[in-house]
Amino acid sequence: MKITILGTSGSTVSRTRGTPSFLIDNDILMDCAEGTTRKILEVVGHLKELEKIIFSHVHADHIMGIVTLLWRLWLVEERKRPLEIIGPIEVEKVIEGFLKLTHTPRDAFNYEIKYTKIKGEEKIVLGEISALKVVHHIDTFAYRIDRDKSVCYCTDTIPLEKISKFAFNCDILMHEASMPESYAEWAHKYYHSTPIDAAKIATSASVKKLVLFHFMPQLEGREDLLGEEAKKHFKGEVIIPHDMMQIQI
Repeated sequence: MKITILGTSGSTVSRTRGTPSFLIDNDILMDCAEGTTRKILEVVGHLKELEKIIFSHVHADHIMGIVTLLWRLWLVEERKRPLEIIGPIEVEKVIEGFLKLTHTPRDAFNYEIKYTKIKGEEKIVLGEISALKVVHHIDTFAYRIDRDKSVCYCTDTIPLEKISKFAFNCDILMHEASMPESYAEWAHKYYHSTPIDAAKIATSASVKKLVLFHFMPQLEGREDLLGEEAKKHFKGEVIIPHDMMQIQI
């Protein structure tokens, strides 16, 4: 399994980091932040392998790149087969609203967009993809993908014990760490996590590697401090990724 980390910042971009997007094996995209399409083209050269786009939630930093991606599939890739978009119940309304606001001639698309809208508090299984509702301002889901290896993607949430059970024995847990522990009260108030929160979840889940991301732009240049905090509570490998990093597991 190959993970391409396209964006690692949280809430808004920084000078060196874009907001969250992760590409799994070139065919599954986790969130679609501003600039995602160009980054995929830089790494892969095309979008021909893309089959699914999975949205954790519909806040701006996780979804603002979707229109340019859909236009690329229409105008350049000349896609014919369906594209599946998975996300919270409002994902179709938001994306179709974007397309309408941008005067997209929807009937000109040669491919179908198939929306899979998820809801519910318990684990939801969609083949190799599982979803779990977490706690944020709006409906937000963590996702797990099980292929030859397993990866769990968890962003924008307070720390939750059920995430440990959801991510149990994963090869990689990608968990947000918006602010350092000294700002834990702020982080939890606004439904986010710290590196120590993520590390404790990773330890309880017995995962092999922990990838931290969703760093607030105010931390630019100091992100390694988050890794040092996490290492005190997780004995596996802690990765502080940069945009465009690739991980092979």
